[in-house]
Amino acid sequence: MEKLSKRYAQDFGPLARKYGVIGTPAQCLEQLGRFAEAGCTYFILDAICDPATEAEQIEMMAAELVSKFKAS
Repeated sequence: MEKLSKRYAQDFGPLARKYGVIGTPAQCLEQLGRFAEAGCTYFILDAICDPATEAEQIEMMAAELVSKFKAS
C-alpha cells in the first residue's frame, strides 16, 4: 500500500483493503475465497513491492496462493 500511496500521492490503504488482497498467505486465501463466493471467477495477482523482492513475492503467490486456492 505504501508504494501505491507514494506513487499516486494519496492514501491507498482504504481502497487496497476493500478491493485488494493483502496480508499473510492465509489472510489472502480467505480474501480470495470471499471474492469467489461473490461470483468472481478471474483474478489478476500482482506483487506491489520493491522491485528487488518482486520475484520472491510472485513465487510466494504461486506456491502459497494459486496452488492452494485451486485445491479448494
